[in-house]
Amino acid sequence: MKYVPPLCLTAVLCLIAIGTKAEAPARILNGEQLRVEILPAQGARVSSLTWRGQEILYRPENTETSNNWGSTFWISPQSLWGWPPVSRFDSDAYIELDRSAQSVRLRSQEAMSLVVEKTLTLDAEYGNQILMNYDIHAQATTPRIAAWEVSRFKRQGLAVFKARPGSIKTIMGTVDYTSTPDGLVLVDFSQASHEGKLIGNSVNGWLAWFNAGLLYIKRYEPVPLDELATGEGDVEIYISSTAPYMELEVQSAARSLDKGQTLGFTVRWLLCDVSNRAWSANNSQLLLRTIEQCLSGELNE
Repeated sequence: MKYVPPLCLTAVLCLIAIGTKAEAPARILNGEQLRVEILPAQGARVSSLTWRGQEILYRPENTETSNNWGSTFWISPQSLWGWPPVSRFDSDAYIELDRSAQSVRLRSQEAMSLVVEKTLTLDAEYGNQILMNYDIHAQATTPRIAAWEVSRFKRQGLAVFKARPGSIKTIMGTVDYTSTPDGLVLVDFSQASHEGKLIGNSVNGWLAWFNAGLLYIKRYEPVPLDELATGEGDVEIYISSTAPYMELEVQSAARSLDKGQTLGFTVRWLLCDVSNRAWSANNSQLLLRTIEQCLSGELNE
């Protein structure tokens, strides 16, 4: 927990700062294989993620008619705000605080007595990783809240995570999934045609997605079952039936905050080439071994 200084000296200065930053252009982080685009004026969301020229995220042709694209950030649990998402965090302009060739840090406006900071860093050491750091700064005492990363992808491929026994729940519609004896949960999006949402508690803090010769993993600090936000999971998968996308979502442990305290959440995105592996939903041991090799760096040596 750390003290957060006042955001602005006066309301007038705040408005001036917001007005001058709101139309900031896209920020691009470029690596040898990775390219990341962030839009400060649209929720500081990741609007594009390409690996060797291949787009990973879902983005419709007309983003003005839909808000459901790219990778964004919410406050958990959803019961605190219902629907739609809180625009100050999800889609309104963020102020740029710092920027370098490999990193950008941005700050939201206040809502729910909270301010969100995002720091996105391309990890030059590994070449296939991005650090997503989220800090939620409390401007007043809060109920138990958690950080919530929501990333939308084309409705394709296979999602995999290792779930704590008894933690899997379908809280909306229908999600067809397979459970293996070793605890893996598999969701095959090629078979999905209806809306649904599944939540669970990951044993080891990762959520993986195999698609078109690529393995994408979200890795984060594991969340104990009793520290989940109310009614939520630290892994959540949503499937849309009205547009060709699905969501891979992860959450932090839930905490109540006093004024001036901060809840931090770090998600590491990893991408690995698996085009030479005949992975299949029917071979859970190969899936798990491939995920472990990507996490350890073996696939990129």
